[in-house]
Amino acid sequence: MASVASVDTVRLRPWRPDDADELGRAAAYFSPRALAARFGAASTTIPDWYRAHIVEARARGRWNACVAHSGGRIVGWAEYGLDDDPAHADIAALVGDRYQGNGLGTRLVGQVASLARAGGVRVLHAQIRVDNPAARKALYAAFPNLRYTELQDGQWHYAVDLPHASNRPGSMSRGRSDDITLAPRPSSSPTT
Repeated sequence: MASVASVDTVRLRPWRPDDADELGRAAAYFSPRALAARFGAASTTIPDWYRAHIVEARARGRWNACVAHSGGRIVGWAEYGLDDDPAHADIAALVGDRYQGNGLGTRLVGQVASLARAGGVRVLHAQIRVDNPAARKALYAAFPNLRYTELQDGQWHYAVDLPHASNRPGSMSRGRSDDITLAPRPSSSPTT
């Protein structure tokens, strides 16, 4: 008999100040490979330097994120950080392994782009390791107008022009949460 995966309800919401502390507990949802793809080095934890960076950059108004929350834990997030030119920002995301492959990364990236646009960002930049096709797929799905700019140091570099912010911000930029139900993923256990 095949094992059936349960349906997860995931809440997408804007970043909260206490989320930096919660990231330490969230590491269990991310494989060392996923963490290495995001932070550039093998790890089993969310690096302390990264959490300190978030707190400092957010306090200066240079960083923001959208969080995916399920079962009382952060299971993914997408973030942007302003460049020297505040009309430009870098974007990045990380989605828990069991939540990958069902569009959650695309939703997170789209939501954080709305936050960035509402904050005056006109161009988002992304760097994706060449061995991370899932991230490239999510980025292309979120941004049909994505522009490839170069390949450097084993990373694809992309840019996307954001449309002007409308007078009616999306739910995320108004601080509201969005609930989504993820389709169950097949269990990896063998059938008997």
